[in-house]
Amino acid sequence: MLNIIETPSQLEAFKLEEDFEQCYVDFIQTNENKHPSLDSLTSLYIYSFKQEQGFLINFTHPDALKLDILNFDFLNEYKDILVYDKKYAMHMFDYLPYTDLQSIYYANTGKTHTLDSKPLIYSHFYRKFPSTQTNKIIPLGKLYEWCEIKRINALQITEKYSPSDTTEWYNRVLIPTLYNVEKQGIPTHEIQEVFDINSELSLKSGLFFSLYNYQTTTGRPSNKFNNVNFMALQKESQQRKCIVPQNDYILEIDYDGYHPRIIGDIVGFEFDAETSVHEQLGKMYFKTEELSKEQYAKSKELTFKQLYGGVFEEFAHLPFFDKTIDFTVSLYYRFNEEGYISLPISKRRFYKDNYNEIGPQKLFNYFIQMSETERNMEIMYKLNEFLENKKTKLIMYMYDAFIFDVDERDGKNIKSELDLIIRNNKFRTKAKQGSSFGELIEIDLN
Repeated sequence: MLNIIETPSQLEAFKLEEDFEQCYVDFIQTNENKHPSLDSLTSLYIYSFKQEQGFLINFTHPDALKLDILNFDFLNEYKDILVYDKKYAMHMFDYLPYTDLQSIYYANTGKTHTLDSKPLIYSHFYRKFPSTQTNKIIPLGKLYEWCEIKRINALQITEKYSPSDTTEWYNRVLIPTLYNVEKQGIPTHEIQEVFDINSELSLKSGLFFSLYNYQTTTGRPSNKFNNVNFMALQKESQQRKCIVPQNDYILEIDYDGYHPRIIGDIVGFEFDAETSVHEQLGKMYFKTEELSKEQYAKSKELTFKQLYGGVFEEFAHLPFFDKTIDFTVSLYYRFNEEGYISLPISKRRFYKDNYNEIGPQKLFNYFIQMSETERNMEIMYKLNEFLENKKTKLIMYMYDAFIFDVDERDGKNIKSELDLIIRNNKFRTKAKQGSSFGELIEIDLN
């Protein structure tokens, strides 16, 4: 049965029946291919647990009378609003008390949740009209049908899995953090000349809007949308040069030897905070007090080969690697004995049953990559708080690097203040700035 709310009196009747404890909501934008920051709503689907049925509140769809979108303010009265994708919902209205459901599935399985197939009419209309307000062409009854399918699929997650400390962290830190970066947009110049994009779907006033996906096997988010993969931009190419400031300059702050320092922090080996990791390890490899350029480059190569492929026997006696080997063995033992390992920040459990025939080295690699991501989210959460009332924007992050569009009106100390947050009193950083992301010059922040 199609329940449409299209008049103020129908909406008031709906509200009178509600207890405003909890509901499930799905926002229907005019085109699902368009970045949600750039699109508007055609309808709102809401499932009432008290009334045990779903309703479609119409705003702009031609199949029904149109309510003023301001009438949706009654959602503020709910204590909890279940949504399939909180980050998406925040692009619509970011102040509502959402609880994300797909992250519950990911936290428990390590996999991305998949929905049942859409009604065939969706593919028909999106094939013919990929860039227009396609959802206003699809009959309202079919939009409702798809929302019902999504709701049933989404609520099945809660029947099998329960919220946890991990999903609380996702809802409080990770999801809002990625949303806050996405909503800034990435300032670009002639990006459509470099990439094969549909400008209508992600570009406005020079800002390109992208989407982060944190639900990956390794736990490291991807960042791509509309045929642009921002995590894989080619260095020394137009792909980076088309990212330009809308303020004064692009600033990149990245970590020196990020993974070795994270590992050292975890296993209890302290690197000198002011000296390059690769210099410190290189002196151990080559038993010298001063490295040549060739030895420094070789040191980086040796370190990464051992961190991701296993420690070489000739260097296993070095304290850093000795502790790393002990930790890898201990981690794998706990994984097999207890059936899971827990990540240090989110407390997410990495279950053995979800991964077939995973060896100690691969388990260690996953653990470090996921630990990196969680640490980055905490840092970015602090950066977003710091920048909240400033003109400087965090526009992108790339694993060990944070990229800003800096406005000098935020003061002469803005770079060192950002660096202090990123360092977090323990990790060494490097900084570059320039007139584009592809033309950065190393600078000294001290």
